[in-house]
Amino acid sequence: MEFSGDKSQLEHFISACETKFLTQPSLFHEGGEPAKVLWASSFLSGVPKSWWQPIQKAYYTASENHMPLPREFQLFTNFAQSLRDLFGDPNLTKNSMTALESLAQTGTTAEYIVQFKALR
Repeated sequence: MEFSGDKSQLEHFISACETKFLTQPSLFHEGGEPAKVLWASSFLSGVPKSWWQPIQKAYYTASENHMPLPREFQLFTNFAQSLRDLFGDPNLTKNSMTALESLAQTGTTAEYIVQFKALR
């Protein structure tokens, strides 16, 4: 579930993180949102990891000095939005619409439905 900056994999990465939080909430209960963010950020590599390192250092400094946490640590959704802003598809809606328009059933009905729902 590593995320290395491939924009086509970003939503899969975020969804996998959210699934982990929903299926094992006790792992993140005590640490709250920062625990979720720290866990998810441990799966960053390449350019995303380089982007993340100064933010993580700012988190440690802020928490040690009882200062406000960086925005990305306040909520997992903030972390996810920062990833989307930097590494997501800037034309996601347009590209999804184009893909929907050219979608054709080439396999089973179930496969077609899955592809349609993913693009929707």
